Amino acid sequence: FPGPVYGVSRSGGEIDGQPLYPSLADCPGPVDLVVVAVPAPAVPAVARDAVAVGARALVVISSGFSEVGPEGAELESELLHIANTGGLRVLGPNCLGLAVTDPERPFDATFGPERPPQGRIAFASQSGGLGIGALAFCARNGIGLSAFASLGNKADISSNDLLAWWGHDEQTRVVLLYLEGFGNPRRFVRLARSVARTTPIVALKSGRSAAGQRAAGSHTAALAAGDAPTDALFRLAGVVRVDTVSELFEAGLALSGQPLPQGERIAIVSNAGGPAILAADACEGRGLSVPPFDDALREQVRASAPAVAGPANPVDLGAGAGPEAYTASIESIKAAGVCDAILAIHTPTRGGDWRGVLAAVQAQAGDGLPIIGCLLGEDPPPPEHGEEWPVPWLAFPEGAVRALDHCVSAGRASRRTPDPVEPVSGIDTSAGRLILADVPEGQWLDSDATEALLSAYGLRLARSRVARTADEAAAAQAEIGGKVAVKLLSDVITHKTDVGGVVLGCASPPAAAAAYGAIEARIESAGYRGAFQGVLVQEQVPAGLDLIVGAVTDPVFGPLILAGLGGVQAELWGDRSVALAPLGARAAAHLWSGLRGAPLLDGYRGAPAADRAALEDVVLRVGRLAAEQPLLAEMDLNPVRALEPGSGAVVLDARIRRA
Repeated sequence: FPGPVYGVSRSGGEIDGQPLYPSLADCPGPVDLVVVAVPAPAVPAVARDAVAVGARALVVISSGFSEVGPEGAELESELLHIANTGGLRVLGPNCLGLAVTDPERPFDATFGPERPPQGRIAFASQSGGLGIGALAFCARNGIGLSAFASLGNKADISSNDLLAWWGHDEQTRVVLLYLEGFGNPRRFVRLARSVARTTPIVALKSGRSAAGQRAAGSHTAALAAGDAPTDALFRLAGVVRVDTVSELFEAGLALSGQPLPQGERIAIVSNAGGPAILAADACEGRGLSVPPFDDALREQVRASAPAVAGPANPVDLGAGAGPEAYTASIESIKAAGVCDAILAIHTPTRGGDWRGVLAAVQAQAGDGLPIIGCLLGEDPPPPEHGEEWPVPWLAFPEGAVRALDHCVSAGRASRRTPDPVEPVSGIDTSAGRLILADVPEGQWLDSDATEALLSAYGLRLARSRVARTADEAAAAQAEIGGKVAVKLLSDVITHKTDVGGVVLGCASPPAAAAAYGAIEARIESAGYRGAFQGVLVQEQVPAGLDLIVGAVTDPVFGPLILAGLGGVQAELWGDRSVALAPLGARAAAHLWSGLRGAPLLDGYRGAPAADRAALEDVVLRVGRLAAEQPLLAEMDLNPVRALEPGSGAVVLDARIRRA
């Protein structure tokens, strides 16, 4: 670091010939940043001294704060109060430190074993241990960083603050994040969505397991628990999510030196057939396209290598292919404009010029078309000091394709247009608020309140009547007319069909009365004494596709919307999409198109198609309800019967709980 660095220690003395001053006030010049490594109880006093000398930031290495219990949390709160009232920003506490590799102002205040080389990757880690390992990995493999920040307890500075800075940092081309939790997920979305348009963001989020999922009272709460909200958050924010640390840095390498792909078409060039086939399989498995070449391009590729074994895509140049063959074939492919990215695979052979091949492929980079390299089974030597290697080289085809797929995702995020939340007609927010306020805390809404709340948000519920006796069930059928369904009413039993709580096709008053008695008897015999609270007699809606739409208020992410395949098998299939509420029109469409079972909505194998516009309208309305009603804990519309195009969608069953 070219500026002055002062050592401060009450014991005095010197380090490396530099004097140690007894206090910050004794330093001979102004201080901008204070790196704190003293026992936790002494940190607040250091923070007060820092404020007194006009410092603007603290990097608190010291541990012993909120991570150790209530006493530490109190200490952390005191530190944060001093910082907030004194104009300080705090990184940490309990962190590894901060490093910046700016060529004019290099700075390293970490205690990692090695210093990373200069580069274009900014990396923030919530784990100090992972940060130590990552810095060593980067140094050993020549992976250059523009900056590294260890977040520690995130008492003040968070990944949101770092994104806001790195999004404008000329030294940074890609941001890597290791996260264990979110402090302000909604602000993260706003920042990341803006930054990702120019600077790709790749994130590894731990805590995928179901161990910490809360108990859920409905299909929606069960299906939306766990990792689904994080996926929804990253999707909305345009963040590329990875599953492992190695993937994180593979993606960082690829994105730091390459332009973003403008599509999903991949050309594969190799000197061996097997690795090329594996790469093609991996591409199609990830939804990337490997388009065949036309006859003219095949002839050009064949002319580029005398021993070419396959001029189609993938291209097999033959085992003896050298730098000239790679150069000629890649140039032909680029000139033809048939792909959005190139995967160059080379299998080293004894006597072959693999170093020349690497150099030839590197020379093809830099004209707008991204190239990813695979040196089969080998870790290529890192670039020499000052040497630029824009093309990353990975050891196996699957890893190279994975990195390429992350680049495609980042390119897609950069091109995404805004999806504003528009007003939805026919909504009475005030009526909804009054309905929920009138329900006891934590209780499920009765059928009348449920119908009223759905009606306030323009959601169509099948005509129904509550019956507390068999005679009332018969009267309800006579009033509704036609075939009706008779369904159990119970605050205790969630899955009605599991206990025989649904009878369909009741076309007369006696049939409805008999269904009432049958359901009551089944509930009693199943041991649910006291759980039977009557039945709901409901018009039987025409056949269609049964779906689920729901909302739940997550304690971290706020209101969430879920859509998926519904009915009694909703949890079995687990085919659902989750989004943060409220929704824009494009997000509402994606909730349905993102399902594995989306072809069912378009009329699979001769079945009638569903009314997509109506389904999108349903999730838009449920999204507004979830976002506007803080007293809503969870809502489960299952099934929602999707009718034919132009016929709409009807809610057949609804469970709603007040917070």
